[in-house]
Amino acid sequence: MNKKTIRCPDCGHTIVTEYGFISWCDQCDWNVSPKPEQTAKSFLEKIYKVLGQKLGENLKQAARNDKLKKRNGRLSRSLLFLLSVAVYAFNIITLLLGVWLLTNHHTNLFAIFGGTILIGAGWVTRPRLNKRPPLTLVQKEHSELYALVNDICTTMDAPKFHTIAVNNHFNASSSHYGTFNKRLLTIGLPLLHTLSAQEFVALIAHEAAHGKNRDPLRTTLTNNAHTTLLRWHQLIYPRHIWDPDYGIYNLLIAPMNLLMLLTSNCIKLLATCFIHLSFRESQIAEFRADLYAADLSGKQAMLSLLNKLHYHTIFSLAVQEFTLSKTSSSLWEILTDKFNHIPESESKRLSRLQQLSGSRLNLTPPPTLHRSEVIKSNADDSSRLLLTQCAFHKIKESLSPWFDSAAKKLKDDYRNNLYQ
Repeated sequence: MNKKTIRCPDCGHTIVTEYGFISWCDQCDWNVSPKPEQTAKSFLEKIYKVLGQKLGENLKQAARNDKLKKRNGRLSRSLLFLLSVAVYAFNIITLLLGVWLLTNHHTNLFAIFGGTILIGAGWVTRPRLNKRPPLTLVQKEHSELYALVNDICTTMDAPKFHTIAVNNHFNASSSHYGTFNKRLLTIGLPLLHTLSAQEFVALIAHEAAHGKNRDPLRTTLTNNAHTTLLRWHQLIYPRHIWDPDYGIYNLLIAPMNLLMLLTSNCIKLLATCFIHLSFRESQIAEFRADLYAADLSGKQAMLSLLNKLHYHTIFSLAVQEFTLSKTSSSLWEILTDKFNHIPESESKRLSRLQQLSGSRLNLTPPPTLHRSEVIKSNADDSSRLLLTQCAFHKIKESLSPWFDSAAKKLKDDYRNNLYQ
């Protein structure tokens, strides 16, 4: 790798940089994060930051002392359920009111206009069910993967996944789709390529555990209600209060825009309540998912997985090299080489970045450092389910066509973004 020496612009310390990796100073933390966290400006933002850090620290201590099992979260779940039902009811009432105006006052122009607006608004902001993703795996063609996922769910006593899908992201997720609320496991192929067999077990077990934990923000009812509120906020929020192009008509338009602004902010505040009510339970669900996964795959595999989730910048670098260079190597060969030659400075930067990260009231996942401490304090080194390297190789081999198409898609997407 190409190396060069520069001076830190803040403290003057000598920094050895390596091509393709972020330059930073380990003495003053200059550029430790290319996108530094925005400082809290308003009084409310400062409260958010202080309360988030305090609650996050308390939850970490409770998790380390194994006190999370005593919490059932019935009050917050009940409030979330009632709030979600109220959102659905409001949307239904909006649609019915619009229909009533059109059917009972069809000779009144104002009623026709108002009814049309209400029906349109209710339809645009309606809750929507997630659709089945396009890149789903057929069980007959990927029987080893489905068998492994089912074994993990059975061992954990967690609800099974109906469908497994893949995408091109350096991540994984669990969700629901369709009218019958089927469980979906989505695996990012770039992340899968970098994992060991036991890290892959930890990844699946973590996502499966969210179905067992009943994370409030992952339920279809709550998630759709929250999204519906955000749609209402975007629909009502005015682009401006006073527009010079409208001249004297601003005297009529400005009060309406102020009313819309007030209403949209009230709706946004209600949407924020979803995050606040679910903050503790969602963070607890994340800690529990980590512990379930560590219990199944082993402590070291789960800790290693958490660290690898921060290496998305290395994946981006591999895509860049694969797209722009004239190398004959495949994307996956380049990615493997990058992961095998991560410089020490980059590992230290990511570790330092985890130390500086704090809990926020509007961000539900706990900081990785907190999660790692909880795993180290509560999980055992032993594993309940071992995946052999041969079995893991068969799973990856069955996904070979998907890896090839993913590499092509990533290359095309990078070129399209580059020349836009």
